[in-house]
Amino acid sequence: MCELAPNQEADFFALLAAKEELKTRDNKPYYKVTFSDRRRAVTTPIWSDSAWAAECRDAWQAGEFYKLRAAYRESSYGPQLEIKKIRLVAESDAADGFDPLMCLEQSRFAADKMFDELVALAEERIANRALRALVVGILREHRATLLALPAATRNHHAYVGGFLEQFFREPNKSATAYFQRRRAEAAAPRQRAGDDRISSGRGSVLWENRQAAERSRVPHDRGPAVDLRKRVAYCTDRE
Repeated sequence: MCELAPNQEADFFALLAAKEELKTRDNKPYYKVTFSDRRRAVTTPIWSDSAWAAECRDAWQAGEFYKLRAAYRESSYGPQLEIKKIRLVAESDAADGFDPLMCLEQSRFAADKMFDELVALAEERIANRALRALVVGILREHRATLLALPAATRNHHAYVGGFLEQFFREPNKSATAYFQRRRAEAAAPRQRAGDDRISSGRGSVLWENRQAAERSRVPHDRGPAVDLRKRVAYCTDRE
């Protein structure tokens, strides 16, 4: 779909990204549907007198993949699709090149190349042999997941390959912030019983500790976490 020129018709796969029931000024129901692929999203009205009205109402489901034959039109209301045929994707469509990832927004950069650079960076920068082997092993074990993983669910890098892209657009930023925060927490004075600043209000030890930690924190959506503390400690102890 993203490769179609205005008024061009073709067969293609797309994700039904959204389906919304609305009403016209005459109080007639209609649906607004959005089909998308890795580079383009097109919103099209399905009017109540359309040949697709009943099927859209009863069968089309947001989040499903479809094979369409449609013409891409540019109107005064924006891009639209003139749908000629539509059906759910079938298993046999894989033989024609269908891959769910082709219908999802993706990074502008090749995910496999970013992954290779990340592995090379780990091999170059991690001096501890056992820890280096652990990190590289985890990366390679989860290669398929990392190639498709977004960095967030919305707002920034929320697309296929977004996690890897964010890492290279802001290299080591998250890791640097983590260690800065840990150093700030370690350097902050411990509270003592009888400390006259024991409260958590402004100027207290608790307040200062929180401020030091917050100054080094980089807000971001966190992906799946793996508790590696015991494994890392084991590797570093053996070095």
